[in-house]
Amino acid sequence: MVCPKGIFVFESKNYSGYVFGNERHEYWTQTLPGRNGRTIKHHFYNPIIQNRNHIKCLHQFLGNALPIWSIIVFSDRCTLKSISIQSCDTIVINLRVLPSLIYSIFAQLQYNILSNADINNIILKLYPLTQPDTAEKAQHISDVARLVYSKRRHIDDPAVKAYSRQALQNFQLRPHSAHAPHALPHRRHRCRNRPFSC
Repeated sequence: MVCPKGIFVFESKNYSGYVFGNERHEYWTQTLPGRNGRTIKHHFYNPIIQNRNHIKCLHQFLGNALPIWSIIVFSDRCTLKSISIQSCDTIVINLRVLPSLIYSIFAQLQYNILSNADINNIILKLYPLTQPDTAEKAQHISDVARLVYSKRRHIDDPAVKAYSRQALQNFQLRPHSAHAPHALPHRRHRCRNRPFSC
């Protein structure tokens, strides 16, 4: 999402069950109820690292000075049971929290970072990248089909890809930019899992 407050990069995860994760770990864990009271565990690639790679590519393409916010959004069907984050530039939430979160960011950033001309220029640069050709679409469909097949065979493929109420009250984000002059002021909070630690 490109807007006057900066660029928001969302990584969406459609999971159910419980989700456990640490920002510094390469893989996170999803647990689901199984038969006879047993728990089924699936591991998936750390979505924070995944989104940082996306943002790194955006910086290389658009320039390092642009403020970019990283937001990991999980389905409301899952519970973010234990999420540990130390960085100020990333947030992990359930989908239902997203509107309030965006409103909170806009309320804290009372000034605009990007002008209308900046926004138009960014969109013009990014738009061609959103138009894959037929071969790319076919490859993507093939990759998804392989993934679905592997899951049906109960293969745990780690290469495939906390939220709390208090987090919103203590929300502070700094954008991914080494030269961001618009970083929000430092503020500590008391959230145990440190989802917005600054």
